Amino acid sequence: MARILYVAKLAVARETGLPIPSLAGQTVTIVKRGTTTPAAISEDEAGAVVISGAVRTVTAELFIPSFWVEPSEGPVSALGGGVEVPLESVEGVAWRLNTLEGVFTATLSAAQAAQIAAEAAASSASTAVRRVNGIAPDSTGNVNVAGGPGGGGGILTVAGQGPDGTGNVPLSAANVGAAASGHTHTFASKTGLTGVTGTPTSSTYLRGDGTWAEPPGGAGGGSVNSINGVTPDGGGNVTLNKGHLNLGAVDNTSDANKPVSGPTQTALDAKAADSAVVKLTGNQSVGGVKTFTSAPVVPDAAFTQAKVSGLTTALGGKVGSTTINTIWTGSQTAYDAIGSKDSATLYLVTGA
Repeated sequence: MARILYVAKLAVARETGLPIPSLAGQTVTIVKRGTTTPAAISEDEAGAVVISGAVRTVTAELFIPSFWVEPSEGPVSALGGGVEVPLESVEGVAWRLNTLEGVFTATLSAAQAAQIAAEAAASSASTAVRRVNGIAPDSTGNVNVAGGPGGGGGILTVAGQGPDGTGNVPLSAANVGAAASGHTHTFASKTGLTGVTGTPTSSTYLRGDGTWAEPPGGAGGGSVNSINGVTPDGGGNVTLNKGHLNLGAVDNTSDANKPVSGPTQTALDAKAADSAVVKLTGNQSVGGVKTFTSAPVVPDAAFTQAKVSGLTTALGGKVGSTTINTIWTGSQTAYDAIGSKDSATLYLVTGA
């Protein structure tokens, strides 16, 4: 007796009939139903390739792959993950379908059978063609429509034009009352536009309110009537001067020729002349007697001995017959540092 084929079976629970997601990718053992004993299964009908341990791997879609079983093994199940999935052979599926069909046929009343037949006939009639242009189908279900003039099918004319030899009706813009593509209008025809008044000429323009009118200003003045009260001349030009722009006091006098304002001149007059002041730097001849309220400060050795008139003679009279040839000035520290003092030198200590 040939082996029995068990086709791929969805892994569902016996109690609920629902898939068991936990079995995806898991291995199950094909066992004799109701036991834990592995069944003798193979990959082909001849049993040439025996599946060791009767182990099958559930796919990601939860299907247990197909296999073949010896008839003597009896009904089998897939055991794994703590659940048992009863499997059904191809013969078992066929037997169950035949049994259900027999039960259905035996319990179907004559009235139910007649109703099903009537519904089938009505469904068929609803999809059948009954007439085309008033012509019923022939015995084969085809509808033959007679051709019109020129082979144009059942159409005689479209907009007064009959079909050509291929059944097409070519139409132009004029056939349907439309203007030709790219058509134009003459300028004179614009006078007939609804709501437009006036007469179009070479010197008028169409205003936004639908009126043909001349540009304001006239005499070539364009659309400008006046600028700051100045109207265009005959050529349409408006000539303005600085008075029109409230710039009457503006002139083009160069900087060198601009006059000094009265307040500026008064301030300058109050200043001393350049020749009447003693300057801080530079060579200058100063005349007259200058009286200082405090002693002026001059740099050391600012005056040579020759500049001090009678100084040598006056000092010579103070020190007896000793002749003073040199006047030395310096600080006390510098004086103390001189080892041997010259008797012909006058030493003046100016500070520490």
